[in-house]
Amino acid sequence: MASIMVVDDNVSVRESLALCLEDFGHVVVKHSSGEDALEALETDVPDLMLLDIMMPGISGLDVLERVVPRFPDLPVIMVSGDGDVADVVKAIRLGTWDYLMKPVTDVEMLRHAVDQALAKASLKRENREYRLRLEKLVNSQNDELRSITDSLCLERQMDGLTGLPNRVLFLDRLDMAVSMTRHNGTMLGLFLCDLDDFSYINGSLGHSVGNEVLVAVGNRLKVFEKDGGTVARIGSDEFALVLPGIVDRSAVFKTAEDLSKILSEPLSLGGQRLDLSMGCGVVIFPDDGDDDDELLTNAGVALQAAKISGKGSFRLFSQSLSQEAQSYFHVGAHIREAIDLDEFKVYYQPTVNARTGDINGMEALLRWRSSRLGRFVMPDEFIPVAEQLGIIIPLGEWVLRRACSQSLNWLELFPNLRLSVNLSARQFSDPALVSKVEQILQETGFPCGSLDMELTENVLVKSEDRAVEVMNNLVRRGIGISIDDFGTGYSSMAYLKSFPVRRLKIDRSFISGIPEDKGDLAIAEAVVTLAHSLGKEVVAEGVETAEQMRILGSIGCDVLQGYLFSPPVPHDRFDTLLSGGPIRSKSPPKSME
Repeated sequence: MASIMVVDDNVSVRESLALCLEDFGHVVVKHSSGEDALEALETDVPDLMLLDIMMPGISGLDVLERVVPRFPDLPVIMVSGDGDVADVVKAIRLGTWDYLMKPVTDVEMLRHAVDQALAKASLKRENREYRLRLEKLVNSQNDELRSITDSLCLERQMDGLTGLPNRVLFLDRLDMAVSMTRHNGTMLGLFLCDLDDFSYINGSLGHSVGNEVLVAVGNRLKVFEKDGGTVARIGSDEFALVLPGIVDRSAVFKTAEDLSKILSEPLSLGGQRLDLSMGCGVVIFPDDGDDDDELLTNAGVALQAAKISGKGSFRLFSQSLSQEAQSYFHVGAHIREAIDLDEFKVYYQPTVNARTGDINGMEALLRWRSSRLGRFVMPDEFIPVAEQLGIIIPLGEWVLRRACSQSLNWLELFPNLRLSVNLSARQFSDPALVSKVEQILQETGFPCGSLDMELTENVLVKSEDRAVEVMNNLVRRGIGISIDDFGTGYSSMAYLKSFPVRRLKIDRSFISGIPEDKGDLAIAEAVVTLAHSLGKEVVAEGVETAEQMRILGSIGCDVLQGYLFSPPVPHDRFDTLLSGGPIRSKSPPKSME
């Protein structure tokens, strides 16, 4: 049980946090202003402070700036709904221990942040007391005793699972490396890395397998210690690598390539094959920071950008990434409330029979006009954020339910229509995916045989055995499987034979160059031949000209999709498209609304 001070001018937020903390078994003291909090600290210092960043009078940042020098052992977690990356960076530099975004609805995330801060504070106090005791012992004992105590201290600075330095020792090593690099006039590379889909491994295969994965990754990374580098495990699935003595930036890029190669080798645990990948943010001293804190902050920004870019991505810090991070915070701050405000809409883009010009289906596509941001937020901007925040699964369920409900009337008039809905990587890895899809179809009354689920190649090959099992379960219920953006990912004959795929969708990047680019045309012809030989349909995406439509029809494409026929349009405008008959000769609408 710990004493925790909650400081927030918003009474509902203050009471909500206090209630959760009391449920955790802690004693809570509440204050509504920075002035009250500073006055209370004069008489009683808590074990932890949760501090609102924006308050009238003395702001949370001002309180933090006064508290850290006077109470260095008091952990402070900043809590804010603003999401301004500049405030986040300032809070980190002032000495905050963690940062939470409002509304704090994830109770387990709050528990984890509080437990981590209390544990870290306790370790910090223990380390200081321990070092004082060691100093006394060293002064009074001989060299043998000094060696023993040094080894004991080292044990407290090592990760017990992987045998790598932990965060405490890593920070010491980083400080030493920066000082040496500054003195030598060379360069230093810092990599912050995070395993992709580690929560899925833990959740589906168990924590024992998760631990084995961490040990295996740690062993693979130890190869970078041979040149004076430091490899550390600094979090649950987070690793760090410090490479001093770098002569030029090319060495950093070479290390990134080596990291990718080392992790690309499949891992076999208990008969289960695991394909691992890791996102990494990279900074170079002195270009990207003057000290440890600035390097770590900027490496964190680069890591966040890498996670947004997709699995296995590496991003080198740049000033433009700070702008991307700011956009991420703004989108992340408003995406949750967008669901409650009904700001998301399902748009539909028709697919057309290449032979007759008749509409034979529609792809459901998510669109968001944000009232807070005052603009349309593009899918490639908010989908990665939804993935990172863990709300892509409920958002994907909402899209499927809404699309099925809205499409029922169209099926009554045009029973041969097929509805296509995209599945993200996070959705596909959800163990309850099949049961959720089945439940939505039962609730809406939408026929299984009229639904196609679209997945990208990279999602399917991430775990081939499980992919086959999930797809077979969907297909047994009558649901079709389409591979989206075909040709941009794995593209293996082996998986096309083993996966129960109904359609291949040629990526628009191979269509846009037709007819000028003979290579694009050759690829399209090859895909059509391959698909038809395996009994699968072919959809050409991104058709924008009548000439492309003619050529694709002549080489045997079954279905066409693109702005030549229509951009994605709202539900009511798709009604108009359906009632208009064949659309092979129509000009594309000029507006998406």
